[in-house]
Amino acid sequence: MQRRLDRRRLLALGATGAAAAITAHAPAARAETYGVEEDAARLRTMAIVELLELAYVDRAIEREELLRRPDARVLRVMRQSDEDHHRTIAAVLGPEETPTADDYDFGFPAGSFASRRRILQTGVTLEAIATSIAIGAAADLERPDLRGLAAKLAAVEATHEAGLRHAAGLPTPQRLLPRAFDEARAQAALAPYLVG
Repeated sequence: MQRRLDRRRLLALGATGAAAAITAHAPAARAETYGVEEDAARLRTMAIVELLELAYVDRAIEREELLRRPDARVLRVMRQSDEDHHRTIAAVLGPEETPTADDYDFGFPAGSFASRRRILQTGVTLEAIATSIAIGAAADLERPDLRGLAAKLAAVEATHEAGLRHAAGLPTPQRLLPRAFDEARAQAALAPYLVG
């Protein structure tokens, strides 16, 4: 029997495929070959974004009783994708330069996980931040292969945002083109979630 392919399932499949494509085509050169410290700093910020997203997904799945079954499936696909993203960035930075979950304590605004709608809205906000950070990196990174990696990550983050926005029944944002965050704006956007 053929399963119906609805929009949510299509988004989940797209995120999985995109993550696999990113991992398969990760830049080969490591951090020591950059010659540009700013590139390493931007990649570290992008790694922190992936860790924040993983912390969000874990907290959301802890409240699975508030979610619908398709929501939990989408979140699990997102977790796999974000783990792949972090591994890809780590392959470029190297183990000593790559932030890990042990380096940070993440916090979320009060009530972020109080209801299904709030859980999904929190995810939409984080994915919008992640998209803007990746777009900014795609514009600012010095090495062309790293710019390409950042652009691919931005595409997947935007897919995650769209999937969560659809699941939450939120309208399409008025700003159709996401912002591009430079490093200072990226740090400011992440600061509220970094508690230690």
